[in-house]
Amino acid sequence: MKIILSFLALLCCVNCFAQENKDLKLTGKLLEKQWSKSAASYCAQGSNYFVLETTNQSYVLDTETAEKCGAKQYIDKKVALRGKLTLRKITNTNPMEQKPVTLGDNSTYSCEIVVVKKIESLK
Repeated sequence: MKIILSFLALLCCVNCFAQENKDLKLTGKLLEKQWSKSAASYCAQGSNYFVLETTNQSYVLDTETAEKCGAKQYIDKKVALRGKLTLRKITNTNPMEQKPVTLGDNSTYSCEIVVVKKIESLK
């Protein structure tokens, strides 16, 4: 039984690593969001941040790469986006800082963001 559970845990871990740095081609509406006390806002690590709303999911975009690709001109428009899904690890060195609640190690918070390579308008 322990061997089966260990194998399943290993399989899940391999699947998690396979998802990281995955190339994406997405379409959806590009939104600019204001800072809030949300996991998405904390993950973005800035005041305003960009989100791509698709039919099935919302993706937090890396602000720096999104701005380099001209994201501001596409706000509230339907776009095609190419990028990489990446795991962002945020280390909390200030115990007084507010952050989302996590299980286990409270000093590190992990979340997925999209590092943007290209944004194109869809009509």
